Amino acid sequence: MKLKVETVVLGPAQTCCYRLVDEGSGKAWVIDAGWGTKEELEGLARGAEAVLITHGHWDHIAGVPYLRSLGLSVWAGEGEEKVWQDGELNGSSRWPILFPEPLRLHPPDRVLREGDQIPLPQGDLLVLSTPGHEPYHVSYLWRDEGERPMALFCGDVLFRGSIGRFDLPGADYDLLMKSIREKILVLPDEVLLFPGHGPATSVGVERRENPFLR
Repeated sequence: MKLKVETVVLGPAQTCCYRLVDEGSGKAWVIDAGWGTKEELEGLARGAEAVLITHGHWDHIAGVPYLRSLGLSVWAGEGEEKVWQDGELNGSSRWPILFPEPLRLHPPDRVLREGDQIPLPQGDLLVLSTPGHEPYHVSYLWRDEGERPMALFCGDVLFRGSIGRFDLPGADYDLLMKSIREKILVLPDEVLLFPGHGPATSVGVERRENPFLR
């Protein structure tokens, strides 16, 4: 039995949501819940044990109400309820075509903090606080049974050849760069990065080639 990563791209923002799936049991851990159709969200939720949110922008949480209606528990970083309940902070007020009323969600079912460990069939997900793009942003470090880092689900902190936006309400460039330096670039080169938009990459590739990190 082993774990595999499935990418599900949802909505007009082309949000990369992820399913970390145990091939033996079919159990899955979902990372982020973008805007999608009922059928897309049901596919995302298949076999899910929990939904883990990186941050509270609309394109990462719009699917939360429907996933909750399926009985799933939704987990996110401490303080995230402030963003979930504010259309300006979560950005939904800027998308009236999708949200006639700004998106306001109930608080996370479980609050996650730096250092929390989410058990997996093999290894765990370690919660890292990575603010900057959004004040309560967290990333999830997948580690094997020996605590060796395998991959980081980094939301909108770092992308292939770019970094997260820092011109949005609540964003902070200095804090974003601190998160990248102290939480991501300290990882081994071979650690894969699964961002909230665009293709997967690795720590080594971004260290060498990302123009924002030079």
